[in-house]
Amino acid sequence: MPAPSPPAALKPLLVVMRRSNMTLVHPEMIISNCHRCREPVGVYPSGQRIVRKFDVELVCEVCYGPVTSLPPLAPGAREETRESVPAPAPEGTK
Repeated sequence: MPAPSPPAALKPLLVVMRRSNMTLVHPEMIISNCHRCREPVGVYPSGQRIVRKFDVELVCEVCYGPVTSLPPLAPGAREETRESVPAPAPEGTK
């Protein structure tokens, strides 16, 4: 009997925020979905560059779970907060 195959390599994760939890949004942000729960998430331009450059899975902060420290920010993310504006209420809410 042949030996079982090793499990497929896990993709690196890019932790993003659920759109419903965002208080700031970037004008060039896109909406995608969490790979695990399928909730809409916001992906800032810095995250979009990571997605284009690497094969990553988008995971929302809820699915990622409680942490004592956050993973490193995508290059350029800190500067993008200066370009962000208050988030409008998600559709379907007041």
